[in-house]
Amino acid sequence: MPADFDAASLDTRWVTVDPLVDGSVTLTGSQLSLSVPGGQGHDVWTTGNDAFRIMQSVVDQDFVAEVKFDSLPTQQYQLQGILVEQDNGNFLRFDYFSDGTDLRIFSASFVNGVPTKRVNSVVSVGVPMYMRVERSGDTWTLLYSGDGLSWTPAVSYTHALQVNAIGVFAGNAWG
Repeated sequence: MPADFDAASLDTRWVTVDPLVDGSVTLTGSQLSLSVPGGQGHDVWTTGNDAFRIMQSVVDQDFVAEVKFDSLPTQQYQLQGILVEQDNGNFLRFDYFSDGTDLRIFSASFVNGVPTKRVNSVVSVGVPMYMRVERSGDTWTLLYSGDGLSWTPAVSYTHALQVNAIGVFAGNAWG
């Protein structure tokens, strides 16, 4: 189901998850903006999932999720992307992040909170930048694009997951 963020408030199918209780959601009339302050990590890694996000419940079936980002992570460890969750410890992370110099595309799978990196590659894409996650059975494919028409595969891998929710996130990590 397409998500258009052109209303005055967030549609009730979306649930805001704010682990550090400092994120904000803004609807501009055509876009959704998620933001977190600096100075504290809002990371998705070995300490858990502290990213600010909006999630919606979904049926566990094949899907394609596509997101257009109109912001470019430029500060070291700024990140934005898609989360696919079974539960708090078992999920997939697909995102763009800055290493302080380059924009990178990244994916990791988490089993009981333990991550496995699937891709961490430098990409050359400006704003807007698109991300597509395709699920076919237990096969996950991450693609990226600068125009939403021509797609470049970043990674494809097999990982069993009972999908219960999907959403978008914003975060940062601190050394």
